[in-house]
Amino acid sequence: MHLASRSLLAAMLAVTSVLSWSGPGTAQTAPEMDCIWKGTCSNQPSKAQEEQRRRAEEERRRKADEDRRRASEEDQRRKADEDRRRAEEDQRRKTDEDRRRAAEEDQRRKADEDRRRAEEDQRRKTDEDRRRVEEDQRRKADEDRRRVEEERRRLDEDQRKTADRKRQEGELLAALRRGDPNDVLLFVNETTDAPNASRIMQGPVSFRDSQAAVCSVVPWTGGPEVGAAVQAVLARHGATRILTNVAQTACPDTRRPFDVIAVERRVFQDPSATSLRSLVTDIIERRLTPLEPGVTAADIAAARERVRPSTAERRRLLAPKVNPLGERLVAELQAYIAADGKAGTIGSEFVAFASWHDQVKGASRTLAVDRFEIDDYGDATGASGSLPAAAVVVYFNVTASGRPAPDSDCMVFAWLDDSAAAVRREPIAFRCDALSEIDQWKRQRGLRSKWT
Repeated sequence: MHLASRSLLAAMLAVTSVLSWSGPGTAQTAPEMDCIWKGTCSNQPSKAQEEQRRRAEEERRRKADEDRRRASEEDQRRKADEDRRRAEEDQRRKTDEDRRRAAEEDQRRKADEDRRRAEEDQRRKTDEDRRRVEEDQRRKADEDRRRVEEERRRLDEDQRKTADRKRQEGELLAALRRGDPNDVLLFVNETTDAPNASRIMQGPVSFRDSQAAVCSVVPWTGGPEVGAAVQAVLARHGATRILTNVAQTACPDTRRPFDVIAVERRVFQDPSATSLRSLVTDIIERRLTPLEPGVTAADIAAARERVRPSTAERRRLLAPKVNPLGERLVAELQAYIAADGKAGTIGSEFVAFASWHDQVKGASRTLAVDRFEIDDYGDATGASGSLPAAAVVVYFNVTASGRPAPDSDCMVFAWLDDSAAAVRREPIAFRCDALSEIDQWKRQRGLRSKWT
């Protein structure tokens, strides 16, 4: 076995040597190959050939080593390149991943920051809106409270002023109402519209050129004697030249342009007087100031003595005003009698006359008006205020059936004449012998006779 192995190894080396020596490209013949395999070849290589073979072998080995080295280097380089490429790829992938993560982190951080800022802005805006709303509500509440307090103070002040004004008006009216209703109160016009009168620092009144324009507040009931009394009192105050007739000059609403305003005290005593409110206002606000002393009952009585006309003269002067009242009454009585008590308002106004008329008619007697006389005329105060009062005596002829001569009888008809409304106020009829009842009716109404 060992010999065979050695022979085989020797043959392989011989072949290798021959192949090496022969060199590449030298074709070996079959005998040569057979010689080689059998070991019978006689042409053994020379030293030169051996050297050449060795060198070739060395060259081949070196070349193989070089190829192997180069292959190893190429493998190492390729492996190094692959490792580098992989490292670079890993690094690039890591860098991209880090960059992506950093970008995502930045985006997330930026998104969180934006969200935080948005939430902060929203919270700040919400807080600011809530603060503004609360501030507006507080300011509005303060303003409402201030307005309510101001309104309450204003109302309290208005109520206080109103109460003070009412108290002043009440005290003033109480003072003005005290006294004789026939007294005449004089007031100086303190405005710049007064043509002649002036007063400095509530001192005495002075009249330019001793003249004064005077008007009277309606209703004015005073006769000539009252006007004369007003003139006498003004003369004591320095106004000796009176430019107007006080009884015939009614004050306008503004009481301009007059120096002195004359007011009968009964105006203040009559709550229904239309001029009362404006008078009191002007007095309180000192557009009108009292001129004292005014015209008293004593002044009027003294003036009456100076200007008193005779009874006949007074009645002659009053006749144009009074006689038409009696004539109208007689005409209505005649119409009532002619219509058998079914015409006009006489029956409802003068109930006593209607009853007497029915009694006369029931006794089969006839009634006819004969004539009338004025019993009294003057100013009186009734439920409707101050009005002229008239008392008229009407004489009747009463004729009984079968008697040629009539009997004479009479009745007194009294009323307050409201000419503005064309009606008789508080009408009443008396038999002529009822003197006490007639006088009582006159006294109850404070009749100030101009007739008697």
